Amino acid sequence: MVACGQREYRDNAYWIASARRNKEASDVLNQALLQLYAAGVALPWADLLAGDGQRIAAPCYPFDTERYWKERVSPACEPADAALSAGLEVASRAATALDLPRLEALKQCATRLHAIYVDQLVQRCTGDAIENGVDAMTIMRRGRLLPRYQQLLQRLLNNCVVDGDYRCTDGDTSAPAPLNINSGNHC
Repeated sequence: MVACGQREYRDNAYWIASARRNKEASDVLNQALLQLYAAGVALPWADLLAGDGQRIAAPCYPFDTERYWKERVSPACEPADAALSAGLEVASRAATALDLPRLEALKQCATRLHAIYVDQLVQRCTGDAIENGVDAMTIMRRGRLLPRYQQLLQRLLNNCVVDGDYRCTDGDTSAPAPLNINSGNHC
């Protein structure tokens, strides 16, 4: 609308936008009021800026030593503090009910299953070549894996090395001993 008005009425008119697409109405209105003030328009500022707050004295000059900041009134309990303390209480109660030996056994089972699945993947891709050591690129090529899975494969192999299921020597990964799926250590 402003562009249309500026094209039609160029002389003796100053156009100020009071609404803009994708902008907060209050921000655009404040900007329009500032432009009106800068243009010299006498606006009813007392009505526009009327508030219900208490008036306080302002400093007379910049280096005044007296403080004029209004003291902050802190509520009895911040909502975030209440939520945090409630969450801490729930976590503390739940921690006493944890069965740590069971969780440790579950973690060992998950680690073992991870090693078994990675070993089966590597065996399918390379056959028995893993016993002599192969790098991730060889596994990718022999298994015809897509290049986007290289980083995932490298992470899986690294985890097996950390867990002690594979060895890594000069960038080649090898299995120290074949993983026995039917071992007596059942999960």
